[in-house]
Amino acid sequence: GIAPNIEILFSLRFLAGLGSAMTNSTITAIITSIFQPPKRGKIIAIITAVVYASLAIGPFFGGLLTHYLGWQSIFFSCSLIGVVILILIPFSLKEEWIEAKNTSFDIVGSVIYGVALFATIYGFTNLSNLSGILWLASGIIAFVIFILYERKIENPLIYLKLFVTNRVFAFSSLASLINYAATFAIIFMLSLYLQYIRGLDPKTAGLMLIPQAVVQTIVSILVGQISEKKIHPSNIATFGMIVVVFGLFGLIFISPDTSFYFIIFLFILLGIGFGCFSAPNTNVIMSSVDKKYYGFASGTAGTVRLVGQSLSMGIAGMVISFQMGTNKLIPEYFPDFMYSMRIVFIIFLVLCIIGVFASNARNTKNETKKETSF
Repeated sequence: GIAPNIEILFSLRFLAGLGSAMTNSTITAIITSIFQPPKRGKIIAIITAVVYASLAIGPFFGGLLTHYLGWQSIFFSCSLIGVVILILIPFSLKEEWIEAKNTSFDIVGSVIYGVALFATIYGFTNLSNLSGILWLASGIIAFVIFILYERKIENPLIYLKLFVTNRVFAFSSLASLINYAATFAIIFMLSLYLQYIRGLDPKTAGLMLIPQAVVQTIVSILVGQISEKKIHPSNIATFGMIVVVFGLFGLIFISPDTSFYFIIFLFILLGIGFGCFSAPNTNVIMSSVDKKYYGFASGTAGTVRLVGQSLSMGIAGMVISFQMGTNKLIPEYFPDFMYSMRIVFIIFLVLCIIGVFASNARNTKNETKKETSF
């Protein structure tokens, strides 16, 4: 909020991102270590519902703060909330140390992994030009180096053997990656569609997006209650991805004249799918590993989510770039945008269908631990 220029603002946002990574990678681990099944699933569902509710009301309150107090007020209000949380944590959480003896932090692996991840995502989002291809190739090479390095050291950053030996963990993580890659950019594409193709103002377009977040919030809570009926969370997650498949199939047929009621219906359908998938899948990931791996599993869940989201935006940006180049979104290029949006949704649909198979592949007898019950 007090940044004097854009460079300082980006630097501070990087610092904020570092703090968010520490928080997001530990909160699920803390919940998993405190609550046992079936209560664990309910708590994870509540946390997920809170996240979805925040996504629904965040832009609204952010707009109000920006309108009346300026954009800086958003950062000041977030800082105030953070201070309150810091004060409450010592009184509400008891420390419980779960550690492996004689271990050390893999600094070299972290650097290689960070470079590989950045180069891959940056290259993928700029794949329409030569520099993007070079960045992507560099990222892939860096990932190969990272894997080879991690296999040789005693205390790796990522326990690669866990992906090989733990079928449930591996396929649950893959399903999460595919799910976010196939869905995150939907809001981005439809926001452009509603504002440019349909001529809605930003406020009205934002209101059109709220039903999805509201439905996600409600469904997440209801899914948590299903635990009493002993429905396995992996089955619920797979069902959620199937619902998303139907939603994406409907999005392919959106035109400049599509009824707003049909669009809202698709938002609701997607909200049901997201709500059924997210919390159960997270619970399966966390419950599939031993207690000493909770931190790693939680970090992995967060990483695949962020990587999937980045890939989703990269796919959307790449398709639009190939079809429209650097042209602005003006009436002359509206048909090109509609074609790009349809291609993006077709790609997302194919990804989501693959995700359904990945989600279902973990459902094998004697593979899932008993504690995984939702």
